[in-house]
Amino acid sequence: MKNSSKKRSFKKNSPLQYAKFLSWTFFTLTLGFSLIISTIIANYAEEVVLSKQKENALLLAENLNHQIYTRFMLPAVIGYGGVDLTNTEQFTRLDQIVKNTIHGFNIRELQIYDDRFKVSYSINSIQFGKNDIANDNVRRTFEEGSPNFEYHSNVKPWYIFLPKDKLQNTIALNVTYLLRANSNFANIEKNPIMGILHFTMDVSNDYAILRNLELFIVSLSLFSALLLFFMILYNLRRADIINIEKIEKIQNLERKLSQNEKLVGMGTIVAGIAHEIRNPLGIIQSSTELLLNQKTKNKDKFNADTNELSIKDKELDKARNKEIQLLSIVFNETKRLASLVGDFLDYAKPKYPAKQKVDLDSIFEQITTFLDLEFQKCNVHIIKKYPRPISTIGDKELLYQAFYNIITNAFQEIEKNGGTIFISAIKKYNGILVTIGDTGEGFDINLIEKIKTPFFTTRKKGTGLGLPIALNIFESHNAEVELYNTKEGGCVSIFFQANTVPTQEI
Repeated sequence: MKNSSKKRSFKKNSPLQYAKFLSWTFFTLTLGFSLIISTIIANYAEEVVLSKQKENALLLAENLNHQIYTRFMLPAVIGYGGVDLTNTEQFTRLDQIVKNTIHGFNIRELQIYDDRFKVSYSINSIQFGKNDIANDNVRRTFEEGSPNFEYHSNVKPWYIFLPKDKLQNTIALNVTYLLRANSNFANIEKNPIMGILHFTMDVSNDYAILRNLELFIVSLSLFSALLLFFMILYNLRRADIINIEKIEKIQNLERKLSQNEKLVGMGTIVAGIAHEIRNPLGIIQSSTELLLNQKTKNKDKFNADTNELSIKDKELDKARNKEIQLLSIVFNETKRLASLVGDFLDYAKPKYPAKQKVDLDSIFEQITTFLDLEFQKCNVHIIKKYPRPISTIGDKELLYQAFYNIITNAFQEIEKNGGTIFISAIKKYNGILVTIGDTGEGFDINLIEKIKTPFFTTRKKGTGLGLPIALNIFESHNAEVELYNTKEGGCVSIFFQANTVPTQEI
């Protein structure tokens, strides 16, 4: 069983191909623009974070300056007469003040240099007293007197894509600050220098937060661009499918219009043929039949009255047989021509089916009963499979003729070697699907469309009108017809839509 509705593929040469190209271009531009905006926003966020980190570092440096001056320098001068960090008590006091002040600020290193750039204090005792570790920033701060900030990173610029745990202890802020002996920072030039403060602050956590923000911005921009692109692509796909369906409908209408024009022309020709030929042909047929009957009766009477035939009588009898044979040929040929003219009229005549309830089971029974003797002679079996009752709305006479043509075609396909004809029907929510198949060779897939056209036939004695007449009738009933092959053989499916089927039987 094959559904008559076909899934349409997305054609590469569809009319909206240019629109799809524009959608890809729009997607690329949108994505690029989104990434640029994301980069600008991310850079701005980074500048804000950096500015905030510098402010915090400067506040820490000022606080250290104040704490060292008020809690260490002044008490040392008063208590010991001066500052001497070689004194264990003074060093311990300064170390305690510094570590308490920097607690919670993720300080990796901290040194205080004197005016000769010698380490006078460090939280790392190994560096105490060294004079070769001061960098250019320390010297520049001492000369210029202004704080100096420098970032140091152990990761590449693509740190944004690194896992969060890989960012630990990778990004630091190096701060150099001039320590002065007076807490009045309004005139820092006049304040004596206590030393040069240099410390390294770990800002990896802040960058991890910034990394998450940048990832969110980039991901949101990418997602928005992709969502917009797929929405456009989906709408274009839908528009393309609708456009293709409309084109197919237009093409079908054009084919129907062309076929109707042919039918109109053919109807005019057939009407003339029927007027000029059918009546004389009927007279010839009836006259031939009358002469044939008279000749046959005279021959039988002559044979009954004569016991022995003379040579002359034998010659007369032979001549009568010849006349009877010729009259039989004329009669059969005129009968065949009359049938052909009738087929022409059936195909060309417009179909205006009646709208009444038609029992399909009775039609199938009537056709198979009429053909039963032919089926038995050719060893053809009929298998019917459908629910009873089963009916549709239409014209019983026209549907009988259409189904008769289909079943006759199936019979002619298998009459030489015998076989089986299948007649089945299924009730669906949107109509009734009738299927008629056989165990023959099936349809030639290259000729299926040609088979539907009038006067095309693959049989020697066929007129090529049986199937087109049936298709015309089904079309007049708004039914969908499909020809295809199954593993058994050829098959014809006819789908009657729900609006042509009695609602109480669906």
